[in-house]
Amino acid sequence: MQDISLSLPSDPKLLRAIRCMMAELAELSGLSGKDSERICLAVDEACSNIIRHSYKGRTDGQIIIRCALEADKLKISIRDFGEKFDPDKLQPPDGATPRPGGLGIQMMKSIMDTVEYDCSHEVGTEIHLTKYLSLRETRNGSKR
Repeated sequence: MQDISLSLPSDPKLLRAIRCMMAELAELSGLSGKDSERICLAVDEACSNIIRHSYKGRTDGQIIIRCALEADKLKISIRDFGEKFDPDKLQPPDGATPRPGGLGIQMMKSIMDTVEYDCSHEVGTEIHLTKYLSLRETRNGSKR
């Protein structure tokens, strides 16, 4: 198992660094380029939501990203210390009534195998994203 941890300010300018770290980790896991790009997109969306909603655009907040590469899965934990997020209050988009909000979460759920929110912290929220590696196409085209 390989673990990587990154702590950074809630500055949108640092989203590129997060995407680069995730791309490197996905490459280490042997994921295909397509899966790698999609995981980067899901993590970028989660961090953008934290900056936008939890920290209300403030750049002095803290985001902690922990990644664990296990034999059969890539686990990503993203923790903030801003305003709590309550996923139960979010109405899923129904497609019939266009409105902002919720689409990023739906996108994350379509990319990752599991998306779970831990709202038990006194301050902030932690999101857990998991992508299973077994039976995924790897960079060389073989199946794992």
